Amino acid sequence: MKSVTAGERLYFLLRDEVLDLTGDGAMRWTNIGSLLESVSGGPNFSAYIKGATAIHAMRRLLRFWEDERPEIPDESQHVRKVATFIRGEMFPSIGEEQSRKIARAVVVAERASNRPINSSSRAAVLKETRRHLCYLCGLQLDPRAAEGSPELLTLEHLWPTSMGGDSIEANLLPACSRCQHHTQDALSWEWLNIHNLVLPSSPSVRALESVSRRVCYARHYLEALTATEEEHLSLKEALLRLGPIKADISYIKTGLPLTFFDLQTA
Repeated sequence: MKSVTAGERLYFLLRDEVLDLTGDGAMRWTNIGSLLESVSGGPNFSAYIKGATAIHAMRRLLRFWEDERPEIPDESQHVRKVATFIRGEMFPSIGEEQSRKIARAVVVAERASNRPINSSSRAAVLKETRRHLCYLCGLQLDPRAAEGSPELLTLEHLWPTSMGGDSIEANLLPACSRCQHHTQDALSWEWLNIHNLVLPSSPSVRALESVSRRVCYARHYLEALTATEEEHLSLKEALLRLGPIKADISYIKTGLPLTFFDLQTA
């Protein structure tokens, strides 16, 4: 994936490097992956568990540093403080060099968090197209609409600003207020409790309509992230290529009970 924000870089460091270095991490993930593949009928569920674990670790690290940073005015001590917490409380089996690598990523991601969108970044996003559509639902938006109107144009951080999502053009797309409300600070498709969703092999229209909008968002993000990894795209490039979520959700016919991974949104 082409990571463009500090938050993305921290997340993928945790997911793709650190979890496999923790104790006998690689062997453990291989074993649990085999179990979850048998239970769920495919390899995607183990990826979900690993991603959810990385999200939890990331949130804990950023919350720790958000609380501790005001007490340590000397910036030269920031990485040391975070690295000590990492080795003492989260990943005790990793070495000092790796703990400092994670700590540097945490410090940078926390610094990038919750920064306002400046006027130049906003203008750059608005210049990308003449018609401004919500990137998730396709609603046409108007930057001059009244406050509180569904058509009011807002800009969404694709990687949430609360988790190191930089307020830059490459991390912003127009969104409506409803989609902003439902996605909130979603980090990735693993943010949703997707394990609860199991539908009949031939679901009725009513069953499909019962699938929440939040599930559709998560499935759409999985499609986008798959494209980023296969084609080395940024999240924004992948979401623009996918286009908005279609009105009626569809599914892949498997002859078996349907799960989150069988749904299709694009």
